[in-house]
Amino acid sequence: MRAWADDSALVERCKRELPHQHAAFDALVKRYKDMVFTLCYRLAGDTAHAEDLMQEVFTKVFLNLKDFEGRSAFSSWLYRIAHNHCLNFLARQKREQAGLAGYAEDQKLQAATSRHAVDEPMQEVLNQLREEPRSILIMKYVLELELVEISAILGITLSAAKMRLLRAREEFRLLHENLENAGGRA
Repeated sequence: MRAWADDSALVERCKRELPHQHAAFDALVKRYKDMVFTLCYRLAGDTAHAEDLMQEVFTKVFLNLKDFEGRSAFSSWLYRIAHNHCLNFLARQKREQAGLAGYAEDQKLQAATSRHAVDEPMQEVLNQLREEPRSILIMKYVLELELVEISAILGITLSAAKMRLLRAREEFRLLHENLENAGGRA
């Protein structure tokens, strides 16, 4: 976890300096770009989309940092923006794909060919999960966030976050077993 004091000082400096000076904002971007990219990549399943989404997230942060009130950690606020932005992107993609029903069969093939081979088995299982369990597993195991942070990002209670994580793990386990049994790939 990031130190609240370091983030708070940078955020306050950004509020004073933006939009004319960017040094403090650049420090925040440098601190969190890998984590935001990882979240975007795991949710979108594609490097190019993840890079675009990450840029869009940091643009939103740049434009809305003045509205950050500090009631939660900056990292929780940032991840919530990134999470919601990615879910909105996925919803738009789904709507677009519904209009292109004839090409739906190709979606999985295209996604698989655009991924790094090392991530392919896990990403294949993640892609089959619904959005909410996928998000929770990514936040917990890829971004290594604490359940308290996950609950803040999702706007749910800690006990609800624990229950959703438990359900997401079980759903992941079942899908993983099915993939292994079907073809021995995952």
